[in-house]
Amino acid sequence: MQETNQTNLAKPTDKKMLDIADVLRHQLLQYRLERYNSLRLPKVEGDERLHSRTRDLYQALALPLGKNADLCEYLVHLFETQQEINREPLSPASAAVL
Repeated sequence: MQETNQTNLAKPTDKKMLDIADVLRHQLLQYRLERYNSLRLPKVEGDERLHSRTRDLYQALALPLGKNADLCEYLVHLFETQQEINREPLSPASAAVL
């Protein structure tokens, strides 16, 4: 992404933008609900080694990828690497958000 020099862009708080965002949010929720039961994660080697918090994050990111096992495997690999590097506990505020 790059910053623009345009000065005539609508603000995020503009009523028109808020109305468009509301319609889009409803459409995305409808899409999610319609496909809720059809979403499946492929069985990927290594996902059982992820800590519970990391596994939840992996599942949230991998679920939209659905049938692409290669991308899911890559995500597991990234999370395993991150899990080895980051062994410090989260702050209470970050833990509460998760």
